[in-house]
Amino acid sequence: MFAPGRSLVLALFLLLGAPSPSTSAPLTLSLRGGFGQAPATVVLTTRIEKHADNRELCALISSGEFETSSCRAHVGTNAPLQVVFQPFRGLPAGEYLALVVVGRQSPTGERSQVTARAPFRILSALGEYP
Repeated sequence: MFAPGRSLVLALFLLLGAPSPSTSAPLTLSLRGGFGQAPATVVLTTRIEKHADNRELCALISSGEFETSSCRAHVGTNAPLQVVFQPFRGLPAGEYLALVVVGRQSPTGERSQVTARAPFRILSALGEYP
């Protein structure tokens, strides 16, 4: 089973350059509030194809100076098709990357992941990009 927490999210984020070719299930990500003025609130909505190997769902919002994440269990074919992450509030001005990762583990213990990402910007309170 995947260990919960920020270290998992960061490790998966660093591994994104080489996702597993065996992960074919689609994962989509949509943002609400992904372009606005600081301090901003962003809501992430994911749609995850049901898969027996699904174990954990993590979301990360990151810029050069700000980072927040959230992980939850997302186990097997009984997990919901759509997940809405509670609002990420108080995001300062900057350029961001929203990332969602579904961690998988097969019955033989083989681990893989499915990822989706979306860049977005938050403007300063004056409507300027920092």
